[in-house]
Amino acid sequence: MTTLRTLVEAWLAGDPVVFQEPEWLWLLLLGPLLVLLLPRRRDGWARSRNLASLLVRLVALSALIVAAALPELLTQVPAVSLIVAVDQSASMVPERLDAMKERAEALVEAAGPDVPVHWVNLAEPEGFETGDDDEGTDLAGLVSLASRAGTHVPRRVLLLTDGAHNRGDALAGAVVSAAGTGVQLYPLAPERTPINAGVLDVQVPQDVLEGEPVALGVTVHTSRPGPVTVEARRGSHLLATHQLDARQDTHEVELDFDAPPAGTHRIEVQVRTDGDLWKEDDNRGAWLITRRDGPVWIRGPAAAAHPVQEALKAQGRRVRWSEDWSETPPPGSTLFVVDPDLRSWPEGRAAALRERVRDAGIDLVLAGDGDGMAEDADALEPLNRSLPVKFTRRREPRPAPLSIVYVIDTSGSMERNNKLDLAVTAVSDSVAKLHPRTLVGVLTFSDHYDWVVRFTKAEQQETILEALRRMRSSGGTTMYPALAEAGRRLATEDSALKHVLLLTDGRSLTRLQQNNHVIRRLSGQDITVSTVAISPDSAREELAQVAELTGGRSWYTETWDDLPRILVEETVMVVGKDTVDSPDRVWPVPESPLAGTVDWSMAPPLGGHNAARARPTADLGLLLGEGGDPVLSSWRYGAGSVTTFASEPGSGWGTAWLSWSGFGPWLDELVDAVRRRPPQEQASIRLEPDAEGVGIRLTANDVLGNPRTRLSLSARVRSDQGERTVPLAEEARGQYRGHVTWDGPLLVQAAVPGTTSLPPQTLRAQASAPVPLELLGALEDREALALLARATGGVVEPSVDELFADLRTRDQARPLWPWLMWLALWATGVELAIRRLRLPRYHGGRR
Repeated sequence: MTTLRTLVEAWLAGDPVVFQEPEWLWLLLLGPLLVLLLPRRRDGWARSRNLASLLVRLVALSALIVAAALPELLTQVPAVSLIVAVDQSASMVPERLDAMKERAEALVEAAGPDVPVHWVNLAEPEGFETGDDDEGTDLAGLVSLASRAGTHVPRRVLLLTDGAHNRGDALAGAVVSAAGTGVQLYPLAPERTPINAGVLDVQVPQDVLEGEPVALGVTVHTSRPGPVTVEARRGSHLLATHQLDARQDTHEVELDFDAPPAGTHRIEVQVRTDGDLWKEDDNRGAWLITRRDGPVWIRGPAAAAHPVQEALKAQGRRVRWSEDWSETPPPGSTLFVVDPDLRSWPEGRAAALRERVRDAGIDLVLAGDGDGMAEDADALEPLNRSLPVKFTRRREPRPAPLSIVYVIDTSGSMERNNKLDLAVTAVSDSVAKLHPRTLVGVLTFSDHYDWVVRFTKAEQQETILEALRRMRSSGGTTMYPALAEAGRRLATEDSALKHVLLLTDGRSLTRLQQNNHVIRRLSGQDITVSTVAISPDSAREELAQVAELTGGRSWYTETWDDLPRILVEETVMVVGKDTVDSPDRVWPVPESPLAGTVDWSMAPPLGGHNAARARPTADLGLLLGEGGDPVLSSWRYGAGSVTTFASEPGSGWGTAWLSWSGFGPWLDELVDAVRRRPPQEQASIRLEPDAEGVGIRLTANDVLGNPRTRLSLSARVRSDQGERTVPLAEEARGQYRGHVTWDGPLLVQAAVPGTTSLPPQTLRAQASAPVPLELLGALEDREALALLARATGGVVEPSVDELFADLRTRDQARPLWPWLMWLALWATGVELAIRRLRLPRYHGGRR
């Protein structure tokens, strides 16, 4: 409320008084009538008291009458509102903000009480809803809020900001809008901007052994040139330090130290520089997981184990051998199982070994068996699912029942170059080499599929040949419906082997990507598919993928004489004994860590091996012979790895390797390689930090690249307060999401279950709270502030005269009646006091 002194000064200065209800002033004529009420016959003291009471009563009555007339004092005031808009982003630290507010308050006080002032805070605006968070410096939002504040036009806005606009792209529009509505911007910038240094990111290496060198990658940013100290600590222990002569830029720094003992360690990276007012980005935490390089354990009979043990000892490895399975290898160990008599294992051992690999991080190397791997034993089924290969099932050397379907392309292109006649001859010759009890079917396809021969025993060669000769070519190439039909028919047969041989010279009108369900169904029913491409125009890569995913082989040939040999070779491999007793050379897979760096051209041949085929996602290290049979295969299995060597290292088939100088070095490199198996690519985890926490996005696909749906997944999140479990909900096919709030740096781990062709996967990622956006770049932009001022007619760093120059005035009516009411109330109280005053009586000069 306006003070009485201000009103009196304005009145004495000549400001006029006007009455809203002047007719009430006629009542002032009643005042003289009160004099008639004064008693006339009273002594001197009583008459004086009555006169005083009458005068005070006249004042109260006059004040009430004048107040009823609603008097107002008209004064001239500036026609402007002053808005003080305060940037409360993270870059405006309390030290800067308090100093700027003091300067703003001095300008406000100098403006005087006649200018209405409104304070607007961008982070917490009163009466405004922006819908944005307070991260970053949004000058457009600040200008927009200030333009809507105040009660008068024009408005003059005192901007308390550093000008580092980095959020929102509507700054120019906001300035134009403000200028169009008569708003003038007067930026008030910080007096000085000290240097800021912060940690943007910390890259922590994976799979670290205790005691080995660690290179911690740190990304540091600085707002001005200057010296910066970067430190890494584990608790109170200083791990590494680096002195950086920084420029105004982003820097990559490497902190080197020896890995701490095995476990999960909280690492804190800190930057320090003189005068750094911004503490939000000075520290960044991370998690470093280290493991112990355990010894090599060997299980198996002495004759097979001792050559491996001695070769590794010669390389400086710690090796323990025992035939006793009561001791459990600790995490970080590598377990060689040589010459395994798998069928004699007690129930539960295979499952326990698989779980130890998956959960404790054991690296298992399983060697072959000269008597056959015999994977069909019930006790071995849990272990089979963890192997990167499928060993051929061991059976008695007798003819085994077989069902085979020849799926033949009869599209119009097969008519050229007599390809259809060659196919008839090749299939006929192939059938002639089959066991008479084999069930044979012939299915043709072009635009549609057609059964030429429904299942007939191979001994009916003439009947099959006659049907083949009736085949005709026409139409297009529609392959996958025919494969689906062959699979449905084979699924009803009780055969030891179910096989499809696909012959085609073109490209199917439908693609594998649209028919993945067909291939998955064939693979799930143990139906193998071998493909033969007989034209350069064939979809050879797609046919090879079909064969690989179903466990068959892919061929490309223009010599039809090879077809019977192809079929017979595959049949013998699958239904015969899984041991192949024929010496052959070993070939390394180029660039494979499993093969090491030894000279394999000097390696003696292996005397034999267990027939096997690698799973689609396995990594190959060594191949055997011209056929390229996998002899060394490996994959990551949960937290550990499983590697198979489909022969006998250092004994049996591999006895000749004992005289090879590269045997020991290769085993030593193999131990390192299996301990560092790369993760599978079918699943991935990504963290998406935001202001409240971090979003967890997990993607899971199968070996065909199709989304894996309806998985029950969760993530274990480790933070400064301990460990918690976060459920991951499927938001889209194969996409699982969760969210966890910040509690220091977060280490997120998730386990994805495996399938028959894909091992279980353990995924790990970590994140720390992001650096405030406005701290990443320049912490002030005086050029931008000057541009804002010029565009709206304002001034940067204004004085009082500049802030209120060239102002128009307006009449402002200030009511006087409240003060008159107070005067009437005061006079009434005084009059009552006078009336109650008791005076002493005098009689003859005495009391």
